[in-house]
Amino acid sequence: MTVLFFMIVLFLSCQKRSDCYTCKTTFDVTYRDSVESVSWSVSDTKKMCDMTEEDIRKFEAEKADTVVEISGTVTSTTIYYTKCTN
Repeated sequence: MTVLFFMIVLFLSCQKRSDCYTCKTTFDVTYRDSVESVSWSVSDTKKMCDMTEEDIRKFEAEKADTVVEISGTVTSTTIYYTKCTN
């Protein structure tokens, strides 16, 4: 009985509290040339667990940027950002 109690206590103490967030990264792309401009968006969602609020906000900040590529008269702009909710 004592061994069972010890095993239960050990099991419960080793379990991590699972604070999971759903993080959605969105990519807004604009392609411009001398004739037209075309835009579209795509997104990807992933589940992030066992992270603190601070870790999640840092992850969001690291997954946000604007990338501009120019080749002759063609400009491609990609803006991406991440928002996590729990």
